[in-house]
Amino acid sequence: MRKKVNKLLVQWFCAGLLLACLASHASFAADLEAAATGKALPPIAVVLSQFKLSQDASGAPKLVAANAVVPGDVMEYHATYSNQSKAAVSVIATLPVPEALEYIAYSATAQSANNSPIAHTVALKDSRFAPEPLMRNLALPDGGSISHAVPTSEYRFVRWNLENMEPGTSVEVSLRAKVTQTQDLSADPAK
Repeated sequence: MRKKVNKLLVQWFCAGLLLACLASHASFAADLEAAATGKALPPIAVVLSQFKLSQDASGAPKLVAANAVVPGDVMEYHATYSNQSKAAVSVIATLPVPEALEYIAYSATAQSANNSPIAHTVALKDSRFAPEPLMRNLALPDGGSISHAVPTSEYRFVRWNLENMEPGTSVEVSLRAKVTQTQDLSADPAK
């Protein structure tokens, strides 16, 4: 039985190695094709960073590495979009807000290359984006309705229209969210 398991592991390893080589070759081939045909590679690079909001000795807010979080901690997410092409590119930046986090109202920020603020919109799971605050109509017993703000705990996406990013420019978008629950990633998922 042990030889059979070892043989199976070797087969899986070899298959994985072959797939990795093919993927690497496909990427290299795409790079060669782009260079030979003049086609551009994907022009936008995105770098996502996460931090935990803390306080320095004087009580002023500061961002620290988010190595561990507990419910109640406030996280700040940054996504930097960089146009690496030689042409302007229209970009829509969307950050998801996972179920274990609660978006903090009006914390979404972004600035254009000329330092003017970029407006954002938010959405629930339905992905219908609108400016903050999202509103919901509630039916009244008399048949009328009343408009009521949707709790930010239900927000699942934040979006910015970065419009035409000029070549060589970068825009950073950010948002804050409160940790509402944590998951033990080392736990047995079968439990």
